[in-house]
Formats: sequence, structure tokens, C-alpha cells
Amino acid sequence: MTNETPKSGAAQSDGAVKSVVLAAVAGAVLINVYLAISEVGIFHVATAQQLSQWDWSNVAGAAAFQGGWRTAALGFFLHLTVSAVWAAIAVLCARNVKALGAHPIVWGFFYGLIVMAIMRWGVVPLGHAMKPHAKPVWMLNLVIAHTLFFGIPVAWVASRAAKNRLLNA
Repeated sequence: MTNETPKSGAAQSDGAVKSVVLAAVAGAVLINVYLAISEVGIFHVATAQQLSQWDWSNVAGAAAFQGGWRTAALGFFLHLTVSAVWAAIAVLCARNVKALGAHPIVWGFFYGLIVMAIMRWGVVPLGHAMKPHAKPVWMLNLVIAHTLFFGIPVAWVASRAAKNRLLNA
């Protein structure tokens, strides 16, 4: 028998919130770094500022591209907020479906594809942003961004959080 007391609901909730924040920041930052390298550095189709302004353009339309770093910051905040929603879903799934927590690379890859599909064909068309390119090279770039640099990191953090929860329960 151990002297440890079981964690309260509040402590478990704090752990879930920390996991969501960590997963959201990891996913948001890693996908942005990848897109900055690919779209700014390799393909030369945007500036770093425009990448975040595009996110804000879902709310403000073309005016987002006239707002300088202010609208870029708003875009990054929106991107981080959306990432937090996806991270919360991932943490919830990993906590409730043990198979997901056991295979974060595999489910993270597929989670990234699901996130990309829902965002590209479901959420973005509801906003005011310019529609992303549909050429194969751009689609491949989006698949790489959303699977390797968003889905897998988010799933990895979520699976670690789920394992820690089980160990500390």
C-alpha cells in the first residue's frame, strides 16, 4: 500500500489543460515554422507576415493584408486558438481511447489529415480568406504540414498526457 492519495478531479483537470496548451503550442509553432520554411523560403509565395495575416483574413477578409504586423499577430492568435481546439479534441480522444495513446505517430498522421480536410473544405470556406491553391504540389505541402508538423506532435503530447494520467490515477 502506498501513501499517495489519488489525484482530485481538479488536479486531473489542471493536467488536461496543461496538456492541451502544450499540444496546441507545439502544433501551432511547428506547423508555422514548416510553412515559413516551405512557403516563404522554398516556394516564395508569401512572407512570414502574410502567413499569419491569411489566418486573420478568415475573419477580416482582404483587409487583413493591409494591417501589417497587427493583423499578423491577430492571425497568429486565431491560429493558436484553433490549434487549442484541435489539441483539446486530441487530448480527449487519447484519454478515452487507449489504442490512440499507444500509437501516437500513426493516429497523429491520420489526425493531421482529418484536421486538414475539415479546415480546408469545411471551416475555411465559411470565412473570408482567399482559397488555398489546389495544385498537387501545394496539396502535398499541406499534407506534410498537417500530418508531420501538426497531427503527430499534437498526438504525441496527447498520448504522453494520457499515459501520465493512467500512471498517476
